[in-house]
Amino acid sequence: MRLVKPWPVILLLVGLTACSSSELTLTEYAAEVEALVAEMEADFAAADAAWEAQSPTKDGALDYWEERLEIREEFLEGIEQLNPPEDVVPMHDSSVDLF
Repeated sequence: MRLVKPWPVILLLVGLTACSSSELTLTEYAAEVEALVAEMEADFAAADAAWEAQSPTKDGALDYWEERLEIREEFLEGIEQLNPPEDVVPMHDSSVDLF
């Protein structure tokens, strides 16, 4: 199964590297976002591996997709809890809104 990249977060990271008025704060913020993305991708990979290791069933598919939704929800909660630098707030808020 192919992992879908969270494009708004990737765009956010690209934007963070482009606008660096207070680098340390932006660097810390970017590192936290990257850590959340890495954790989400690892969780998706684990869910995918578990799904692929079993015989497909209706209940198994339901569990799989519920797990993916939970992973996404945890990621979003993590992103929402971040306190972005002032100049990144509009981009941060837009990324959260896209999800």
